[in-house]
Amino acid sequence: KEQQEMAKRLKTLLAKGRELRIKDLKSMLQEFRTQHKERLAHQIERRKEVNKMLSTFKQERSCQELTG
Repeated sequence: KEQQEMAKRLKTLLAKGRELRIKDLKSMLQEFRTQHKERLAHQIERRKEVNKMLSTFKQERSCQELTG
């Protein structure tokens, strides 16, 4: 999806004048960098949540084995 969007935007840039294309390309690349950083931050948060859940499940299982 993102690759299709990027390809579409690159084609649009090619249709414009050279100076405008360079400016737009730099802007677009900055936007993609920002989106990439946001995705990485979300991934890190998801990993933390999953690890926390796994830890909780592991503790519950250990308690059940001791009592069961």
